[in-house]
Amino acid sequence: MSLGKKNPFTEKRSKSELQIQKEIMEYLSTLDGLFWRNNTTGMFDPITKRYRANSSINGVSDILGIYRGIFVAIEVKTTKGRLSANQQEFLNQVALNRGLSFVARSVDDVKDEFMAFGLDI
Repeated sequence: MSLGKKNPFTEKRSKSELQIQKEIMEYLSTLDGLFWRNNTTGMFDPITKRYRANSSINGVSDILGIYRGIFVAIEVKTTKGRLSANQQEFLNQVALNRGLSFVARSVDDVKDEFMAFGLDI
């Protein structure tokens, strides 16, 4: 008899952003392009025991790359994840400069965006 509580052992858990990034990077590694995960987290300073701020541009996408001469920016989000204003602005700037920029919640999103942009994969 259930009292309306979810069973953590039978409930399907949604993927984390890190899991989705890993799957996308594995897929991109099969393409003839150059892709890398852009770490924007600050570095831990063991002396001050705090994270030092990253000197990167705010909102830079999680995955960057070059595919067939096109700059690619992929912001990875979970099914419930939302873009920050800085992330949206970065994607807009890439698109304005004729790059491919989009939000991906799965490998299928990546494939769809590449095809919609006219890039055969």
